[in-house]
Amino acid sequence: MGIYVLQNPINSPAVTIQSISLRSPHGVRVTGGFWAVPLLPNTPMIGTAVWPPTALPGDQRAWALRERAVGAVIKPGQKMSLVFGLTRTAPGIGGSPGPRIIYTAGGKSYVWWSNWVFAIAAKCPNPSPSAY
Repeated sequence: MGIYVLQNPINSPAVTIQSISLRSPHGVRVTGGFWAVPLLPNTPMIGTAVWPPTALPGDQRAWALRERAVGAVIKPGQKMSLVFGLTRTAPGIGGSPGPRIIYTAGGKSYVWWSNWVFAIAAKCPNPSPSAY
């Protein structure tokens, strides 16, 4: 998944990611760890379809610049995508609330978490695009 943008405002101190975890996974696990991938100009955010996220040439260029998210430093004005793979570990629909990220900036610690909840199923229960 690559649906989370990690953005540091230009007038802020550098941000260092200390830890990342899924808050309450049920029937899923992270595959391959958490990655910080730079958002490149004229390249869409990667990681919403296949794992590893290298299907398109722009994806390959950004993925080659990835670094482990834990320990990554996001400089002032920089944007990165938080990318991670998920694998279902049980039958039926698995899912979790989004990640919890602990980071430091300017000598202080902070916690951020996503309110998005994601679900993964073996088969889409309603594949009709007109249903969305």
